[in-house]
Amino acid sequence: MDAQSWRRVRALFDELADAPPDTWRARLQALAPGEGALHAEVLALLAADHGPRLHTGLGAQAPDLLDDLAAGGRQADLAGQRVGPFRLLRELGRGGMGTVWLAERADGQFTQQVAVKLIRSGWDAADVLARFRAERQILAGLTHPNIARLIDGGLSGDDRPWLALEYVDGTDLRRYCDEAQRSIEARLRVFLTVCAAVSHAHAHLVVHRDLKPSNLLVTAAGEVKLLDFGIAKLIDARGPHVSAARVFTPEYAAPEQVRGEPVTTAVDVHALGLLLYELLTGRRPYRLENATPAAYERAILDQEPTRPSAAATQPPGETADDAATLAAQRDLTPERLRRELRGDLDAIVLKALRKDPAQRYASVADLAADIENHLARRPVAARRGGWRYRAGRFLRRHALAAGLATAAVLALAAGLAVALWQAGEARLQRDLARSESGKAEQTIQFLLDIFRSADPALTRGRKVTAEELLQRGVERIGQHRIDDAPMRYDLLLAMGEAYLGIGDRARAYPLFEQALAVQDASLPDDVLKRVRALVLMARSRSGTDDLAAAGRQLDEAARLLPAAAAESDLAADLRVSRGINKLALGDAAGAIDDMARGVALFQATRGPGDSQTVSAAITLSWAYDAQDRLAEARSVLVPVVTALRAVPESNPARLADALDALANTYATSAEAVEAVVLRREALAITRRLYGDAHGYVQIRLNNLAFSLLRAHDYAGANAAMKESLAGVQATEPPGSRALGSTLNNLATTEYALGHWAEAERLWTEALAIRRNGGDTTDVAFSLTGSAGAAREQGRLADAKARVGEAVSLLRAHASPKPSHLARTLTEQAEVELAEGRSDCAAAEEAADLMKRHAVADDPQRLYADVVAAGCVRRRDDSPTARTHAAVAQAALRQAFPPDAARVRQAARYAVPGTR
Repeated sequence: MDAQSWRRVRALFDELADAPPDTWRARLQALAPGEGALHAEVLALLAADHGPRLHTGLGAQAPDLLDDLAAGGRQADLAGQRVGPFRLLRELGRGGMGTVWLAERADGQFTQQVAVKLIRSGWDAADVLARFRAERQILAGLTHPNIARLIDGGLSGDDRPWLALEYVDGTDLRRYCDEAQRSIEARLRVFLTVCAAVSHAHAHLVVHRDLKPSNLLVTAAGEVKLLDFGIAKLIDARGPHVSAARVFTPEYAAPEQVRGEPVTTAVDVHALGLLLYELLTGRRPYRLENATPAAYERAILDQEPTRPSAAATQPPGETADDAATLAAQRDLTPERLRRELRGDLDAIVLKALRKDPAQRYASVADLAADIENHLARRPVAARRGGWRYRAGRFLRRHALAAGLATAAVLALAAGLAVALWQAGEARLQRDLARSESGKAEQTIQFLLDIFRSADPALTRGRKVTAEELLQRGVERIGQHRIDDAPMRYDLLLAMGEAYLGIGDRARAYPLFEQALAVQDASLPDDVLKRVRALVLMARSRSGTDDLAAAGRQLDEAARLLPAAAAESDLAADLRVSRGINKLALGDAAGAIDDMARGVALFQATRGPGDSQTVSAAITLSWAYDAQDRLAEARSVLVPVVTALRAVPESNPARLADALDALANTYATSAEAVEAVVLRREALAITRRLYGDAHGYVQIRLNNLAFSLLRAHDYAGANAAMKESLAGVQATEPPGSRALGSTLNNLATTEYALGHWAEAERLWTEALAIRRNGGDTTDVAFSLTGSAGAAREQGRLADAKARVGEAVSLLRAHASPKPSHLARTLTEQAEVELAEGRSDCAAAEEAADLMKRHAVADDPQRLYADVVAAGCVRRRDDSPTARTHAAVAQAALRQAFPPDAARVRQAARYAVPGTR
């Protein structure tokens, strides 16, 4: 078979691979009418792919294969049958062990479509049960956004095992990339998503063993899903190897699988190398005379793969049109495709495809790291490369910095040429030309002076940071005579915004103040410039003493904003800034109204994925969270995350922010696992962008701990907070608000573990910081925690004083967060109960607040219910009160691990003689 015929066979095979066998011949006739020889090749390949794969050779598989094909007509009779709570609708595909059906939930509970994997008859019952139990166990342990999740499983009425999986309506990864004409970079980005999913499986000691394009589907929203862990194996806990059973798809097998040797995670690395080869080149790495399983096995064992860059050009037997088509699917010409693949990508793919598992990448994470290095123009581990290679990588990665001098010279030359050209213009234009030339000269001189200060001769070889350059720019703006008022205004605002961008409000404010003075003295009629300066001045105000002044500046800006600018970006920015100010002043309702209007304006003018839209949406979600309105917070964030996920590397920092904020809306214990996944993804992105020591990493660790607490992983939450505290102590001054918050949150995890004395010590440290100008709700939170720790140690007087102060602070607040007030009232009720009092007013108010503002399985709501019911039972030991107390206790025990400190605490409010 020549190469062109083989490409047609492969294309038809891909088209029919997931179709029911009884439809193959009819569809082949429709797709390639009258080509019997071609049909025979495709049918042979399909039969080999879909046949049983429990034995070594095709001959051993033939009896089962014939039985399976003969049963094809009978499978249609299953349509409409019930399997567990699901009704089978239509067959989606079949493999060696059975069929996969599209099914719908038929128990009336809710609407849901799933993919049901149903075993075919004729298999050994014990073997089948063992395999399906293994697959169910494997899937149950995998929770990743890019792995199709397990929904249900069991035995059908005729004792056939079944699994209900997430139904993924999508296109296989290779076809998706080709049809969308994805660039090489885009293909690498989506491949990194696949690597993340496989790494997740490996982290849970699972090797997939059958990675191929048909097991990787892409939905209409561009989300990748990894399917079919049917032949996956759990790694043997006693050693690094898995079962050596020869169960695989020949085209995507590793040499050790073909040889029947024990396999490790290196099998999946090899399969990913094959997948990457196809995504990049559109071809297979081996050139075969016959497309049979045996030929594939021989090639895998004996042939060295063709370099991807060589495969990109026209191989023997193909036409120039074939090569051009493949390159066009990557938005390139064949020659440009060859250049794109040559070097790094050749080395990466060939390292993943090495025959010896020990010579491949040690892990999928290492493979992904090399691809990320390539995308970032850093040296890749797969290439040994000397100094020329590494220097080339450096220059490509820092092309902007390396070309700065050239750009400056060109800019000067261009400015001179423009000035000479303008000199010949009419007298009417002369003054304007001189004015513009003067601006250009002043701007260029200003910038050159800043960059000259970074000369290694002046810095003695020390690298100058961007922050230092910014500071030198601020120093020089007063030294340069910039006569043009708009230019001076713009430079001051630009440098002030740069300081805001790095979080230095104290240095930003004077620059905005100077800009406002320039506007007031030289540009009194430019109202928009005044509004802009006022908004930025207000935003750079820091500390509670400045909030009222910031509010007055924002009110002035709102009064001055012209009606013609009511739908502008400036109006949106003003709205969001006013909302932030109102939120800090305790006006949550007013804050939400302003911010919601600002976000709507940004979405209309910039779209949901724009950086300013994302920032505004995240801020609005915080405001909703402050009022426990999590459903509304999620509705704001979902379109933002969707837009950012569509182009994940266009703004990874904002994607991390949005993922972290979205995780905050998953408040229930049932959703906590998903929140943890989102938090970990945000943390991984942040580490990659900023390194482990950056303050953003400590914030992500803090937030991860919060979600781990909700998931009842108290030890994990405690470890995350300790890591966060170490980073904060290394980078923040002793009395910073960040340190106070971190100490407070670490105390919360210690309390959850039942470490009362350590929790109280940490809350005491946090209070010392928070009382020094902190928000009153933060002070109240730490007081409440400290009161609980003192109560658990028997010091009721201390507990009573602290919780009393916390209640007073929250009652005086304009709009306290309901869950925070409920937590404090619950603690007040516990102190009263410990003293022998049971008027229950605080306990009942807390339970009512949580009932109105929290979801049913919220841990704090469950505990508030236990305390309230226990209090009422002590006050009135009636049968009804006993029943309520027992129900509350049962609900809490069902939600919490049996050894949780909360379960032990709740037991003191149980009916005597019961659990």
